[in-house]
Amino acid sequence: MMAPSPRCLPGSKTHDLPSFKRLAAFSSWVTLTLESKSAISSSTPLSHSSSLALAYLRGPPDLIEYIISSEYATLKFLEGTSVPAPQAFGYALASDPGNLVGVTYLLIQALPGKPYYEYLATPEQTARVMEQFADIMIELGKHPLGDIGSLTPLKKREGLAVGPLASNRFLHLDHTLGAFSTAAEYYASVAQAYLDILAGSQLVQSDAEAARQFYEAVRDNASIIATLLSEFELFFLKHVDDKGDHLLVDEDYNIVGIIDWQFARVVPAAEAFGPSLLTADMGILYAGAESGGPTAGDKILADALRKKEGSECHRTRYLARVMAGYMEAGSSGNGGNNLMRRIQFGIPAGSSAEETKQP
Repeated sequence: MMAPSPRCLPGSKTHDLPSFKRLAAFSSWVTLTLESKSAISSSTPLSHSSSLALAYLRGPPDLIEYIISSEYATLKFLEGTSVPAPQAFGYALASDPGNLVGVTYLLIQALPGKPYYEYLATPEQTARVMEQFADIMIELGKHPLGDIGSLTPLKKREGLAVGPLASNRFLHLDHTLGAFSTAAEYYASVAQAYLDILAGSQLVQSDAEAARQFYEAVRDNASIIATLLSEFELFFLKHVDDKGDHLLVDEDYNIVGIIDWQFARVVPAAEAFGPSLLTADMGILYAGAESGGPTAGDKILADALRKKEGSECHRTRYLARVMAGYMEAGSSGNGGNNLMRRIQFGIPAGSSAEETKQP
């Protein structure tokens, strides 16, 4: 897939520094108002090389550069789908001598809407969002890729490829893992990376032994996990930080955009389309008390997918059936839901003993 070269931007006006908003622990955003009255957002990772550090010194510069270039590639990939993601206009790296700004940044389209928070929505509004999200899942299911990893631009930005993973939402992983050709290799390698982190005391872990046992089990049973949880040989794009606020909705709870693709990765279908942070009870997940069965959110999304099985399109019916099955996994007590969420979630900072228990 060919990605167009970064576009030249028309004249623009930047707001003063106080208008910068910190929307994530490692990045800030500012809106540029263009003469054409369209809007572009500039994402500037907060690192020690940034003039907007704001005391959040997260991640080495080479990792930050990889994450930003991967997000650019991801957004370019999404431009070939009907997924309502921002349009990417260009990016620059701090290590590039030609970057006169001096920091790593990404220029993207600023989308309308407000973040979706399930706890602020009525049951009807939640069902509406899930029905639309089911369509988005099916759309992503129509664009498989051949390897596991994160998308990255090729040299001269003339195409895209699947490269190493763009870390995780806690920035615990570096960008040397992958790409992988099999799910078993992927699960084993990620589990070993977390084991290495735990062994090196790189994370404060109140119950490191329980976490170690969990990741040893994933590593040693990676082939079984890969076989049981997926029936596809191809892989699919997954939004890793999908807690719900990555969805932008209008006043009627129509999804108008999906943002924050920094850590997106191409993964096995069971991870891409199964239970995620969007349908998790985050309080229970942080407490480590999830039973392994479907949550209320899992069931709502599974119901929305089941409704798509009535589509006239055979491909849509097939994808809806398979994805609904992934969402419903774990109802027999096999822990499939919690396993996928644990692998996606990683080891959060300040994990409690309950948080690290085995599923």
